[in-house]
Amino acid sequence: MTRSSELRLDGHVAFAGARHQLALAYRNTRLSEQLEPAQAYNWVGISNYFASVKLDPNPVAETLNSNRFLSTRELSIQDRIQTSGPLVLWLGLRNTQIASRSARSDGELAVSLEQSFSSPFAAISYETNGFQHAYLSYAQGVETEVVPNRPTIYRNAAQVLAAQRSKQWEASLRKAWGAQAGMEGQLALTVFRIERPSAADVEITALPGEPMLERLPAALLARHQGLEFQASLDAAEFGQFQLAAQRTQAKTVESLLANREGAPVLNVAPWSLHLLHRWPIADSRWQWQNRLYAVGRKPVLLANDRPGDVDLALAARWQWDSALHWQQKLPQLRLRWTLAATNLFDRADWREAPTQSWGGTYLFPVQARSLRMALQAHW
Repeated sequence: MTRSSELRLDGHVAFAGARHQLALAYRNTRLSEQLEPAQAYNWVGISNYFASVKLDPNPVAETLNSNRFLSTRELSIQDRIQTSGPLVLWLGLRNTQIASRSARSDGELAVSLEQSFSSPFAAISYETNGFQHAYLSYAQGVETEVVPNRPTIYRNAAQVLAAQRSKQWEASLRKAWGAQAGMEGQLALTVFRIERPSAADVEITALPGEPMLERLPAALLARHQGLEFQASLDAAEFGQFQLAAQRTQAKTVESLLANREGAPVLNVAPWSLHLLHRWPIADSRWQWQNRLYAVGRKPVLLANDRPGDVDLALAARWQWDSALHWQQKLPQLRLRWTLAATNLFDRADWREAPTQSWGGTYLFPVQARSLRMALQAHW
């Protein structure tokens, strides 16, 4: 059960020759997980990819569960400073108090943890007439992780691990041009870097029948960095174009585990491309919209015997969606009719392969080609 409450105050004040937009917020979150004293963690049924293996059911609840409690209190203050010139400054600070405890249902393996973090945020931008031309920011966050409640696998099952800091840098440049030869548009270039620690599993020496793994906090440090380009063009004759392209490098830069330093981060594509075109047909009531999306190869499983190599990955894929819109004006009513086709060429690909906290990996397929008709009414 989770309970959360939040109080926020916003206000404006002018002093020292600048206008300040202030925000003060307090959030209190309490999470309690109380399970049955014991649970059955047993393989049952028929489950094998290559050959069927029948396993006899065993519904006896003979594995003790673990209960946990987590409390977080956050106090944050933020100030947006608008000077008399084109510079805008953001300053913020968040203080987070974390208290957690966990114990097995018989009272054994009790753990209690208290931590305090102060996370700053700062940004500066160059703006004129409400348009942001340049932006630079730095922020810190707090990452919390909980060991899966699988006492047959983890020695520290259900325990809240020590929270860690994450860091993020971002810089962007934007350029817009007005109506020239019936066209207007915008260009944006963004550089980013994110450093995020995460826990990992290590094998431990255990007696037969005891858990074989322990999850350690901050065992890995992943770095996501890259470049993002965005462009838009609005032309009366050719319609509206939107383009977004991203190049990302995501890899593990520090590791307590062997053969993991330099390895790619799972389920993160090195590049993506998104192109959208809206074209008015005949007149403004008709619009033909096309969307092309492409994404690069995503690693799913790492090789155990080859440091940094990938054993299994989702292939690069692309998809084309198309839709036709018609607006019908009636007295005191405006209707919008839509006929859309998703995955127009009916390409069969895998979309995502996220690895869960307990080690399982799910494969999500791309939706097969589908047709949709919709009607929206506005009055």
